[in-house]
Amino acid sequence: MSEHNTESLDLGRLGRATGLTMARQLLAVGLAFMGSVLLSRILGPEAKGTYTVASVLALGIISVVNLGVGPATVYFVARGTYGTGRTIDNSIRLALMFTAIGVAGAALLIHYLAHALLPGVPVAFLYIGLVYIPASLFYSYSLSIVQGLEDYALFNTIGLAAEVATLSALIVLVWLLRRGVTGGLVALAVGPSVGVIVALWGLRHRRNDRPKLRLQCDPAYDRDVLSYGARTHLGNVAIFANGHAATLLVNYFLGQAAVGIYSLAAGLVERIAIVSSSAATVMLPRISSLQDADHLRNALTPLVTRHVVFFISLLALLAWVTASLIVGVVYGPAYSGATTVFQLLLPALLMTSVSRVLTSDIAGRGRPQVVTSFSLVQTVVNVVLNLALIPSHGILGAAVAASIGAGADTALKVAYYCRNYGVPWHEMVFMNRDDWSRLARFVSAQAARAKGRRQRSAPEASDQNGGTNHR
Repeated sequence: MSEHNTESLDLGRLGRATGLTMARQLLAVGLAFMGSVLLSRILGPEAKGTYTVASVLALGIISVVNLGVGPATVYFVARGTYGTGRTIDNSIRLALMFTAIGVAGAALLIHYLAHALLPGVPVAFLYIGLVYIPASLFYSYSLSIVQGLEDYALFNTIGLAAEVATLSALIVLVWLLRRGVTGGLVALAVGPSVGVIVALWGLRHRRNDRPKLRLQCDPAYDRDVLSYGARTHLGNVAIFANGHAATLLVNYFLGQAAVGIYSLAAGLVERIAIVSSSAATVMLPRISSLQDADHLRNALTPLVTRHVVFFISLLALLAWVTASLIVGVVYGPAYSGATTVFQLLLPALLMTSVSRVLTSDIAGRGRPQVVTSFSLVQTVVNVVLNLALIPSHGILGAAVAASIGAGADTALKVAYYCRNYGVPWHEMVFMNRDDWSRLARFVSAQAARAKGRRQRSAPEASDQNGGTNHR
């Protein structure tokens, strides 16, 4: 990459935004990890499986009814098409409308089909899990607005507030009050609700275009957002299916205890993916804003992708080696079966990490339908392999299916990207000399800063000791 391109991309700002987001997500992962350990140890595999199925049902309803409004909001806010106040008001209106549709549709689904599709799961828990629908819709739309504005300080504050609130609710409801699955499902909705409050408070000074709340229909806004969202909608449903179809099929064939073990492994893998999710979060609005600079887009995405491949590969290797320690010691012997599942899901971690970055690029260029088509292929591969492998190989078969499906999706996206934008595939995978030089300069700069802080603190400590001795 030329020096000119590097300067034009403002890699310093991009790196700071990614680093800030990653730091928040690292802290969030720590909080979520503590919540996961608490929930898993108190509930046990079977009750945790019930909790997982109920929450997955709510997530499925959300993926169906939201019509891709979140990605569309990021896209149009980043391009400056609509003001912040107008976007907030329309997001609230759409979230209210989709909540009503989603809860009503879910209630009908539970009433008529729960026993056939979700055998063994108490219906009461499925109804309780619906409290997550409004919380999640409002939360995701709020984050989309802030992400489009590229206000990553507020974005990270919202995410941290939600994680702290969720962990606090789990401690109170599941540990102290012993409310079991019910407490876990309520806590799941508490965190996003607090995040929405923080988001609205943080955005209150950005409503210059519309100081007062107005919830009437806005045909122009709806046409643009829902038109873009419609191109991502099937893809979002497919992404949900790729992430959670295995959970429902494991429950159908093997029961809630198997779901509890499988979901533990899948959750751990997802938490490791902070590198790719941080990069993808920052990239979508950046790619969208580079409207007439395809050469910069074609320089940015391969750079981010190969760094993601490098760091995720290191993390995956470390996770493979320490899998038995993470699962057996931390979560207890009841979840020992999750160790091998966790290891088999690590290839999916690497593939999905690359896929997320490419998804942000392709969608940011206004072509979300391309991402949708590849996600649908992954869904078909996943479902077919799960149906073939789960009955004979149990949760290990589900893990293998997930890794193969993720590999198919990523291979298609890499091939599309390289063919359409003229980027050699090896530039997407292997770090080059400039990358290593930048990384070495970054490490050296951080070491120098740390040394400087130590040197500055040493005289202060000496002065304090001298003052104490004098006294």
